[in-house]
Amino acid sequence: MAGIGRERLLLPACVLLAVGVVATAIALHKPEDGVPQQHIAIPRGGAEALLDEAVRLAGVGDIDGMCRSIAASTGMCTRLLHGEDSAPGPVRPTVVGVSRHVDENSNPTLVLHLEGTRADGSPYDSDFAVVRRVDDPTRLASLTAAYWSGVRFRF
Repeated sequence: MAGIGRERLLLPACVLLAVGVVATAIALHKPEDGVPQQHIAIPRGGAEALLDEAVRLAGVGDIDGMCRSIAASTGMCTRLLHGEDSAPGPVRPTVVGVSRHVDENSNPTLVLHLEGTRADGSPYDSDFAVVRRVDDPTRLASLTAAYWSGVRFRF
């Protein structure tokens, strides 16, 4: 009988151990575990920090620097501004909305929908679309770095 009592105690102990292991695994699991960096959702705070840097660079007149450091494509940024005679206003645009999109390759885009005023006083509605850099997915870049241009992101 003594042997049967130990077996009865051993089974509940094993069940408790298994439950503990599963609970620990669930507690330690992060949603992005096992997901390539390129596919992890873009945090709004990161997108707003990128916008802040774009506003800072544009505000001191360093449009080339803004295109080089903020834009996902320097060439596209430069072409977007080619012939553009407007300049951003001195005040950071207001974020009036946010949307998230995922392309067919599971790459996320976070879009800050903006309203602002250009240096000439004309208002604009524009999108600041943020993606992960292809060459370094830990860094963010904008598909529409010239935030005052009035460009809308289409998905």
